[in-house]
Amino acid sequence: MSDNIIVVRFGYIIQVLFEMIASHLMALEVPFSDNFHNYMKIKHPGESMDKFKFFGKDDFTVIRYDILDDELEPFSDPHRNVRVVDATTEKLRRAVHNLNDKINLNYDFGDDWWVSLTLEKIIEDKDLPGSDLPRVIDGAGFGIIEDVGGTGGLEDCAKAFRKKKGTDYKRYSDWLGVKD
Repeated sequence: MSDNIIVVRFGYIIQVLFEMIASHLMALEVPFSDNFHNYMKIKHPGESMDKFKFFGKDDFTVIRYDILDDELEPFSDPHRNVRVVDATTEKLRRAVHNLNDKINLNYDFGDDWWVSLTLEKIIEDKDLPGSDLPRVIDGAGFGIIEDVGGTGGLEDCAKAFRKKKGTDYKRYSDWLGVKD
């Protein structure tokens, strides 16, 4: 992947892959302490991970890459230790760079779509244009339906279309402009 890609651009690429129209807010979260411990397991197989548990209760365990806006309330989460970083300036290579590192896209904070990604392979090919990356190597299903109500709303919509009758089917069919 190009060394110059910024986190927010990566977020928009993921939105395109999942047929999101980028009409809502998004953030990307890196489970920093989990990624660190997974990396240490690979580097030190068979060793107890207890000696690598140096994160204290005040240390951040999640790095949240956000599009910062002075007009919006700053992000906070009373249940997790989160450090917020500007997604428009930070390079992706600083967010994830080891095999098995994870990064999670949170899109549309109302519907609350989450896309979990894992860095499975690092390809160093000088002849491969950076514009060809990142690319999806595996997946299942279709994209999201905007404003359907998140995964619960998507399940309700799918259920209504499987029945092909009733008020829910009519409502979704009229709203989406499709019968099937």
